[in-house]
Amino acid sequence: MPSDIGVELAQLRREYRQLHEERERLRAAHAPDEPAAAFAFIEQEHVNHLVQRLCRVLGVSPSGNWAWKKRPPSARFQADQTLLNRIQAIHAPSGGTYGVLRVHTALATQGIHLLSLGNVYRGKSHIVVPVSPAAHCCWRQSCGVRGRAS
Repeated sequence: MPSDIGVELAQLRREYRQLHEERERLRAAHAPDEPAAAFAFIEQEHVNHLVQRLCRVLGVSPSGNWAWKKRPPSARFQADQTLLNRIQAIHAPSGGTYGVLRVHTALATQGIHLLSLGNVYRGKSHIVVPVSPAAHCCWRQSCGVRGRAS
């Protein structure tokens, strides 16, 4: 009988370790300063897991999750979505070669005058495209790159 308990204890410890690692991966994937990302993840996974458990693991409150679901999208989110759509409309025809500066200039020629390149950078960061080192063109002076690599 003691050997059965030892085997069961070892199995439970393995399961606990695995669950603990999965929980830490979930926490690391969703920054606590961005609860909206956690709420979006909960919305995706609520069919597979209990909402209360997901909230506890991700460090957000269930009431915050329900409030997030009922709340209409913020004005900034809507503006970001509009900007993202326009950036994609400019970025795609260029074959993905337009950088932040060219996209900003193209937006300006369309009559969309943004206050900073950071707005385009924030919008363009949502477009997942591999960037080749040969096509690198940096608008930030701090990186040390002065022009295009040939």
